Amino acid sequence: MTSVVDALQHNRAHFDDSDIIACDYHMYYPYSPAMLGNNDVITITLQNQDLVTDVSKSFIYVQGKLTKEDGTGVGTASLVKNFVGYLFDEIRYRLGNVEVERTRNVGMTSTIKNYVLLSSDQSKYLQIGGWHEPNELLKDGVFSALLPLSCVLGFAEDYKLPIVNIRQELTLLRSRSDKDCLFAAAANTDKIVLEKVGWLVPHLTLSDQSRVKLMKLVAADKPIQVPFRSWMFMEHPLSTNTKDSWTMLTTSNLQKPKFVIVGLQTGRKNNVLKDNANFDSCNVQDMKVYLNAQTFPFASFEADFAKNQCLLPYEYYARMKSVFHADEQAANYEPLLTYKDFRTKAPLFVFDTTKTTENPIDSTIDLRLEYLTSAAVAADTIANAVVVHDQLFVYHPLSQTIKKII
Repeated sequence: MTSVVDALQHNRAHFDDSDIIACDYHMYYPYSPAMLGNNDVITITLQNQDLVTDVSKSFIYVQGKLTKEDGTGVGTASLVKNFVGYLFDEIRYRLGNVEVERTRNVGMTSTIKNYVLLSSDQSKYLQIGGWHEPNELLKDGVFSALLPLSCVLGFAEDYKLPIVNIRQELTLLRSRSDKDCLFAAAANTDKIVLEKVGWLVPHLTLSDQSRVKLMKLVAADKPIQVPFRSWMFMEHPLSTNTKDSWTMLTTSNLQKPKFVIVGLQTGRKNNVLKDNANFDSCNVQDMKVYLNAQTFPFASFEADFAKNQCLLPYEYYARMKSVFHADEQAANYEPLLTYKDFRTKAPLFVFDTTKTTENPIDSTIDLRLEYLTSAAVAADTIANAVVVHDQLFVYHPLSQTIKKII
């Protein structure tokens, strides 16, 4: 079966930026623009099927204000890194009538994703999305931001070709609370009031030659491959033991994981007194992932965070970007986090499971995590994990049918 990386390379070989002669951004708003409060469902649809769009370069636009609990006055709390992501519990993207991808716990998933994939320059650019120095977007309690869709959906990260002749829909589920968006030095009841949410989508104008080719492809109803890597979130409360395990996944309908990324947090969730965009080492000495009969990694971490020793965890973290972007020759492989920042702010445990002796599609996938710590794990500690796995859809542009392959 064609791998996702092979499909991506094939698609990029048949389309490049020289085929585009103009790119204009258009803003789309939800059906009910006033329903933007906690727990509200926000749906934005691109109905015009004659458009040629590039979802990979689209943005989620938010505008709002930070207020006191009663909605009056300017709040005093600070916005955390990636606060825009934490505004939403879930995001779903549909092509036609088929859900192509869904991201749960959008803030935590995209925070982990950004830490492992961004370069320093990309991180600074993402100030417009509330990632780098987010409080620079806040003035007199008012803010606005543009969060790239590629930060929160693997589809938009990987699939960089035009979408044509099919309805598209983006659904955002507002978070139940905005505490994870805020940080304060003392007890604080500030809240975020969203005033606008939109989807900023580029409309492409193709050269005459490219448009003729595209129309012929549509008329012939040739299948178009839509490959990408999905980021599946899961979480688990840890026991206070120094050694334990977590059965992360047992399933028969999922492609084998390519990466597993784990970040531990103690007392950060829904707590404005702690920055939810940071992680805790929790005195981890070793951690392993078991994928069916294989162990990742084979060698022990032999970590001692109290003594600044976390060499192998940092090496695995720093290496992930080059493996993930192996099909892109010009990728910037420099890790975002320095060794010190990794150790003190975001110790993320990365497991590369791309190389396996087993069939990539087995009848059953059994994914398990084991960890060892040098001291008892503190109460209210959660393991946040993201499992990266391949997805492949095929859609027929004339009949507007879409089918999941893997």
